[in-house]
Amino acid sequence: MTPKRRSNRNPALGARLVAQYAASGNTQREFCERRKISVGTLQYWLRKVAAEEIDQRPAEPQWVEVSLLPPAAAPMTTRAAKVGGSYEVVLADERRLLIPAGFDPEEVGALLTLLEARAC
Repeated sequence: MTPKRRSNRNPALGARLVAQYAASGNTQREFCERRKISVGTLQYWLRKVAAEEIDQRPAEPQWVEVSLLPPAAAPMTTRAAKVGGSYEVVLADERRLLIPAGFDPEEVGALLTLLEARAC
């Protein structure tokens, strides 16, 4: 009769194992020898946890073209995207602004006009 193998496939234990490994500073082999588990088990959980983190990432923001018309100037192109509860604005020279929700549009417009004028 063969002895039962222990199951190392509990997701909570696997996530804790990966966190402990990351904090240990040891090589995979050293970490596994101390925990008396196979390197394959650790690698399984490293892949599994990484795949779950990728699945839980928010989708990339969808960029929208925004044309700004400052007084007596040619149109400029700026990109804007909603990121969580804020807006990220990327100016023509790739400088970025993170604007919280509930902003005053007139103040932001004045700030953008000022920044674009300085870029020229």
